[in-house]
Amino acid sequence: SSCSSSGIPRPSTEDRFAAAAAWAELLLRAVEALAQASARAGAEGSSASTSTATNCATRLHQATSRLMHGFSWQPAGEFPRVLLAFRLLALRLLADVQGPDQAAAQ
Repeated sequence: SSCSSSGIPRPSTEDRFAAAAAWAELLLRAVEALAQASARAGAEGSSASTSTATNCATRLHQATSRLMHGFSWQPAGEFPRVLLAFRLLALRLLADVQGPDQAAAQ
């Protein structure tokens, strides 16, 4: 791979597409999780909707993790703040689904 003027290797076209796909998945998972949270807010929260909300929040958390740990960030190890925001959103949605009793038990 070629280097930029700063000596940092430039990502290949394949790496750029992989990163774009990972960001797209993260945004899709965020929309799904927020839609599910909104639907739960307007309903009593049956066990089926709780399961779906948990799955959506878990997939959001996993998509965030893939972006955080599956790519090299410059400066080394520093994630973009937006990824930290998505991580907090996923954890908040999981906590909301679990409720205070389950969250405290873990």
